Amino acid sequence: MKTLVLKIVNKCIMSLSFITLLISCQYSQKYTKEFIYKDFNKFTPIENTVIRIDVSTAKSLSYRDFIDSFVDSVCFLQLSSKELIGEITTLHIFEDRIFILDQFVAKKVFIFNMKGDLIRVIDNQGGGPNEYLRLGGININTTSKELIIADEGYPKFLYYSLDGDLIRETQAIPNVFYYPEMNNSFYNCVGYKQLKNETDQYHTLLLSRDTVVLNAGFTFYPIQQDAVVSNPFNKNTLDELLYIPFLSDTVYHLLSNQSYRAKYVINQTKSLWDKKNEFLSNIEQSDLILDKNYTTLGSQFLENNDFCCFSISLASKGRVLSRPYYYNKKDRSTFYYDLEKTFNKTDSFKNGLYIIANPQCVYKDYFVSSFNPTPVLNDSALFNKHFLEIMNAADDNTNPALVFYKFKNRYE
Repeated sequence: MKTLVLKIVNKCIMSLSFITLLISCQYSQKYTKEFIYKDFNKFTPIENTVIRIDVSTAKSLSYRDFIDSFVDSVCFLQLSSKELIGEITTLHIFEDRIFILDQFVAKKVFIFNMKGDLIRVIDNQGGGPNEYLRLGGININTTSKELIIADEGYPKFLYYSLDGDLIRETQAIPNVFYYPEMNNSFYNCVGYKQLKNETDQYHTLLLSRDTVVLNAGFTFYPIQQDAVVSNPFNKNTLDELLYIPFLSDTVYHLLSNQSYRAKYVINQTKSLWDKKNEFLSNIEQSDLILDKNYTTLGSQFLENNDFCCFSISLASKGRVLSRPYYYNKKDRSTFYYDLEKTFNKTDSFKNGLYIIANPQCVYKDYFVSSFNPTPVLNDSALFNKHFLEIMNAADDNTNPALVFYKFKNRYE
């Protein structure tokens, strides 16, 4: 049974890691025209008390401990297969709607209701007005309640209602990733030498409106110059926009007055960020992880009222593994589940066996991840009944399903 559990979980983790790699590598292929910004303000740091999370003291849980004792409740949702999703690049849930970007396979945006019914598919690729040349990232402006899609082919944003009706479009500066701010402005994550100012400085974070840069901050450290870029923006359920610079150990809270504060620091025994003042290629960074046991914080940091979830990249059996950690904000304890940790294989699971992959978003008290249903051929009695129904109803034309799970406030 343990082998079955490991196969299920490893399949999900590897799938998510592949999606991240595709997203992370895309910026180097965009925008050959030079863009120079000037007359900008600098983001202002605010001194405050920082919460330190020490992953070296995190408690290791077996998979049984995790889903039987740490998870408080779980539910599953099969997405309608009227239009097929290839891979979930981005997942957002807002105002009882599920927004999914499949950037590389179907190259469409899908909108579902909370029953899994399909509301709309957005597929406006083209070269004309109100169309995008190349589908980029999606985000939700929670203030104006609009879905925003980036056009990577010609820098602009297209605004849609939450039901997928096109509203308008605006111009944009070149970026790798973005997040909407108030007054039609946007935070932009850019790659090294992608954009510069008149003094040849390069910043990782820009605030813009249309094609004008309003604020800039976080100049590149040498180690960031060849870093793999992934989405650094995370909106938590407290309505805070969190930002993690490439390879940094610090999670920043971006404030609406163009200032920022450090909110969390992830303490690691041997962090790549300790070498921030050295230029290290991607290969050299990987070698430090694989050969010298260095680790690095991932870009995704999900937070609700009670818990935070983040990932640490570390060496495991000759490859780099992204391990999720869960931080209890009330008692300041940290947990992770260890696929190698043994457990009693003869007892049945309290709530049945099911898949929990790295979470992709937060929804109220729940963390949300996805899985691709396939019929269960062996040990069906071990599985959660609702999960088993979804798995056994699947065929080659079945869309992914979502799993919602929340944790107990106390775990002993």
